[in-house]
Amino acid sequence: MPAAPRYVTPRPPRHRIVVDGTGASIVLPARRNWFALPFLCVWLTMWTFGGVAAIAEVTREFQWFLCVWLVGWAAGWAFAASSILWQLAGREVVAVRAGDLWLQLRAGPFKRTRIYRGGEVRNLRAPAQGFLDKSQAGFAPFISRMGAVQFDHGARTIGFAGGVDEAEAAMLRDWVAARLAT
Repeated sequence: MPAAPRYVTPRPPRHRIVVDGTGASIVLPARRNWFALPFLCVWLTMWTFGGVAAIAEVTREFQWFLCVWLVGWAAGWAFAASSILWQLAGREVVAVRAGDLWLQLRAGPFKRTRIYRGGEVRNLRAPAQGFLDKSQAGFAPFISRMGAVQFDHGARTIGFAGGVDEAEAAMLRDWVAARLAT
């Protein structure tokens, strides 16, 4: 008698649906990039030491080059710190309230909410993702405005749910579409 087949267990989605006093919403934790996260932590530590040394040098003897370099240093520091914060504490919240689409990015104490009129959300889709779309998922969402779920709003394409696979993106698209239709 042949052995019973061992089936592969389906992978659960990364998102969860939360129901509160305002209605149902999708909460999607940020995808962690386990190569980039420790690298950025070490890089940020060394970058901070370099910036502190440059600041000490500028306060000792003013130099235009170092002042300009410190502007770039601050931008690099902010990028790395926000990417670390996003990976450790970031999440997207997607909701449909009163027929409008709410997209919120949260990372620790910071949040940004965008509200789109439901009637202006057109061509809701979950297109196939390329390598670059998937590789940017662990970084802060300001790198790419695209996501695994996209829609047209006026003359722009808006994306959300970065870092999810195509199957989960289709689930999210269907969830949003069903609520926008009502």
